[in-house]
Amino acid sequence: MKLNIFEINSALLYPLRLSFYILLALILLSSTTQKATNSKALSQVKVYVEAHASSKKQFERNTSQNITVANAYDVSGSLPSGYVKDGSKDYTTYIQQALDAHDDIVFPAFPLLVNETGLKLHSNHNLLFTKGSQLLLKPSSKQNYDIIAIRECNNVSLSSPVIKGDKFSHNGSGGEWGMGIGIYASTNIRITSADISETWGDGIYIGSNSGGTISSDIFIDGAYVRNCRRNGISITSAKNVTLQNPHVADMEGTLPEDGIDVEPNTHADVISNINIISPLTENNKGYGIEFSLSKLYGGENKNIDAMVSDHVDVSSRAAAYISCDPKNAVNGETVNGIITFQTPKWRRYGQNAWDPYGLKEKNIILAIVNPILINDNDQQLDQSAAVTVLKKEIFPETQVYIFNVEL
Repeated sequence: MKLNIFEINSALLYPLRLSFYILLALILLSSTTQKATNSKALSQVKVYVEAHASSKKQFERNTSQNITVANAYDVSGSLPSGYVKDGSKDYTTYIQQALDAHDDIVFPAFPLLVNETGLKLHSNHNLLFTKGSQLLLKPSSKQNYDIIAIRECNNVSLSSPVIKGDKFSHNGSGGEWGMGIGIYASTNIRITSADISETWGDGIYIGSNSGGTISSDIFIDGAYVRNCRRNGISITSAKNVTLQNPHVADMEGTLPEDGIDVEPNTHADVISNINIISPLTENNKGYGIEFSLSKLYGGENKNIDAMVSDHVDVSSRAAAYISCDPKNAVNGETVNGIITFQTPKWRRYGQNAWDPYGLKEKNIILAIVNPILINDNDQQLDQSAAVTVLKKEIFPETQVYIFNVEL
């Protein structure tokens, strides 16, 4: 029996057609599955965003504190006779005596020099810095210091602190832990309108004490942190933290050189209910905002959650970096949770808009909602182009979602 050419072509094409239909079915199934997965992830993100909004409002009510000049002790009353007002003499001991004796403190309208010992606060302290007041650090050779230390304290308020470190006058080259304000194992801390610059390490550091007690209920509003050597603001172990309207710029000197760095030191640390609202990060040699979570491995399973809303980055290495790699797990433990960037506005300027490729933990949801990208020519990309750019940087098989939706 002979087959004509049509019959031969049909015989050859049949398996190809079958393969095509099978492939099409798989693609449709995959698309349906992906849509269901995206819908489920979006639902989780919506619940999470609503929970964070409610938590933030409650926290702001609980941390509201008032301090006025009229009812506060003036630090100048503890200074020696004939004190200078140009910040040229070390008055650390005198200032500490005032802090030890009084809860409500007002700093005078001139600069005060303090040494590497720094100032140590106690619970229920309320500090007000008047216009013209400033703490200047005397050049130090120490690798670590806190110009203001809030250690194992409850209910502390700082209003308009102005702090300048010794980045350009430091006597040595080692270390990276000279902090403007160090918060350790403390609760209910409120800092408003801080102006911190030129510290040897971080402008503001939030973490635990040596015993592992974390910090919680930290509210920092309107911080302007610039030109520090390591990071602008570091969060290493804390829950219920709100950074509202921080402006963090020009970090450079020693790694990671980020604007804001959320990075635990050990598996015992906690990263929970972190809210970063309307941050402006610019010209940081590192990233605008970094989440580096791999050190949470090494013990039990860990849960994390953080939300960044209305982030604007200009000319940092990249706007955001996210990493968590299960190769650091010791016994199959996982890091679980959700990180959301809501309505970020990222200027690329020849760099990647973000770098999530270090996120390899499949149990973390990373959601980017309504992103705005500005290209090298200062033009806003349309939504489709923005999504395409962002998707290029995603590590395969992770839960990274990019949504253009109203929450």
